[in-house]
Order: sequence, then structure tokens, then C-alpha cells
Amino acid sequence: MTFIKGETLVEKKILDRPSALWDYEKKPRDEKEAFEIMKRLILEGSENPYIRKFALNIAERCSQNIGIPVAVPPVEELYSEALVKEEIKNANAFINHCEKVARDIYEFVRARMVYVSDPPDDYYQKAYHTLEILDLKGDCDDFAILLCSLLRSIGYRTFLGFQPHHVFAGIILARSSSSATEEGNFEYVEVPLDPQLEDFEIKLGSQKMLFNVFDILNGDFLSLLTRIAKDQIGSISEEDVKRATDEIESILKRLSQFSYAHIFFIDQPIPTIKIVATLKSELSRFISLVRR
Repeated sequence: MTFIKGETLVEKKILDRPSALWDYEKKPRDEKEAFEIMKRLILEGSENPYIRKFALNIAERCSQNIGIPVAVPPVEELYSEALVKEEIKNANAFINHCEKVARDIYEFVRARMVYVSDPPDDYYQKAYHTLEILDLKGDCDDFAILLCSLLRSIGYRTFLGFQPHHVFAGIILARSSSSATEEGNFEYVEVPLDPQLEDFEIKLGSQKMLFNVFDILNGDFLSLLTRIAKDQIGSISEEDVKRATDEIESILKRLSQFSYAHIFFIDQPIPTIKIVATLKSELSRFISLVRR
């Protein structure tokens, strides 16, 4: 029965041979060795036609939903000198398109994943094992391999973050920089994509807002918080500001944990900043705004 399933997956071009159903990688204890094995599986996964087609389908639906005629953004240009030098036409719109596609891929996996604890004889699952054969069931490293494979298959640069007894996927995305550098007005941010990282909540006055790491990256977090503050001008007390600031500080602590992880880049690394640094910058701007 298992062999028949293997042949079916070969016909669907998910596997190259039925015996690939039994291709598993035992997990080593050494972190660097673990990264090398996971990196190889990610490279293989991102070159798998089934994984690439899956990511492309999500990208195309995303583009259609936001009304962009380009079905799939040319993601490789996101990391080119042309972007840094502001030579790409409509660069901000392009960056926004890339961010929304990446978000949709991440949200697809996060919404459907079923976390399964490590078995006694733990091993790494390939991306198509987790996605197709096991119907999005796996542990943290299985989802890290899957997420990096899906994103890398259409051009995104990804990384793995190792923490004690945990590993998470990450993506490098661009954002407009409020403090321009000599190279240009854009900077690259390490965005952790941990399905166990829940959305954040902040209350300001009588209103609440939910946001995630993508909202911090693209500035929607600060825009929404600013709008909430303006809607309640005169009714927000110093205590409200302090409470909201304390909540943001708590979120900073959660994000700081990702900054302490050992980061291993799948492709050639580029200069980046941590997502927590972006939130700290937004926090400073928010405090100066509400205390004018």
C-alpha cells in the first residue's frame, strides 16, 4: 500500500521515485551539523517542482486578491543593488507586494499546521513529506524546513534560528528606512517565522489592536496605533500611554528572544537588522507622538 502511494506521488511529480518515501535524516545533536542537514533539505525542497508550484499558487492568489497584475513578484530583485540604489520603479509597491506574498505563505502554513512532538527516534522530514504526505503535521524543525523551502522556491532569502530545544524559520525582507544610510533608503530585516509566535495585542484607551511581525516590518503597526491615538485625542491619559508602553515592552522581550538565537543563513548573507530593532524604533516614534 505504501509503495502504491509512492508511485502515485511520482505520477504527481511530488517524488522522483517511490523509495523517496523512506528518505529520512536522523537528527544530530550538534547544532552546526543539524543546520547543514536542514540546509541541504531546504535546498532540495526549494528545487522540488511540487513545492515551487504550491508556493506559486499562493503567490498568484495573493496578487489577485490585492489587484496586482504581476502574478508573482520578481523576488530576486528584492536583494539586488538596484533596490538599494532606488533604481527599481515603484520600489515601495514592489517591496509591499513581496511582503504580502511572503505573509500569505506563512499564514497558510501557520493556520493549518498540526504540531506533533518529536518521536523517540526523531528525524527530519522533507518539505513534501510535511506538506503532502503528513498533511502539515510535524515538529518545529519540520515546519522550519517547509517554510524555508516554500519561500526560497520563489526567490526569498531565508534563515534558520536555533534556540535550546527549538528551531524556527526566518525570512529577510526589505523595508523603507526612516534613517537613510549612505547606500539608500532601504534596509533588510530578519523576520522570524515561528508558527508558535502568536499575534500581539495592545490596548490604547478604549481600543485594542492586534498585529504580527509583518505589521511591525511594513509600518502598519505604527500607522494603526497612531490612528487609534488620534481618534481618542483628549481622552487618552498618561496611565493609558504607560499601559500601552508596558505592553509593547513585553512584546519587545518576546521578540528579543529571537535576537539571541543562533542564526544560520541558507544563502549568502547580507547586512540585516533584527525585527526587535524595528519595533524599538516604532516605539520611540509612538511615545513622542502621544506625548506632544
